[in-house]
Amino acid sequence: DTQDHYDQSGHYSGHVTIDGTEYTVEGQGFRDHSWGWFRDWTPGDWGHYTGTLQFENGECLTLVAQIRPDGSVRDTFGYRANGDRVDTIDDATVSCDDNLKRQERGRTWAEGNHPTRITYGPDFGDGQTEIQCTPLHNLPIGYEDRNWTLSDPDGPWMKGVLNRMPVDAEWDGVKGSGWIEATHPFN
Repeated sequence: DTQDHYDQSGHYSGHVTIDGTEYTVEGQGFRDHSWGWFRDWTPGDWGHYTGTLQFENGECLTLVAQIRPDGSVRDTFGYRANGDRVDTIDDATVSCDDNLKRQERGRTWAEGNHPTRITYGPDFGDGQTEIQCTPLHNLPIGYEDRNWTLSDPDGPWMKGVLNRMPVDAEWDGVKGSGWIEATHPFN
């Protein structure tokens, strides 16, 4: 009755064969894997933002911020890595420029809208920095009573929305890309 999860950002290289044709693959990437019986993502009044970002200078960053009902950050965890160096995140802020109240985001994002900018402010113990993320698209997945679907946004069983967004990012003038994942209650 347990569920486990891991994710890994980094530089990946190798070969992949598709329909008998072999391709060489090299670049920044992200791996995410969950297993076990059940992963309860019911957002309730809480939510989260997860960013997995890779930058042209080799920096990789994973940041998870748990969000309180008032929109403030409750807990954060994550890291930045480059080669053999890994630094953990001490604290962080998250903000969206969509001018929505937090309770409006679930429905608005489920309808395909997304912010034009999400800003992460991680602190690695040496002062807060700012990472600007520009969503390119929004992939909303509804959470209906332990099922991931978005069949009826007006259904009484709709609990929340998980939004996955590919992003372009910039951190101290260095360009990057990655994915942001956010959960919001659906009310």
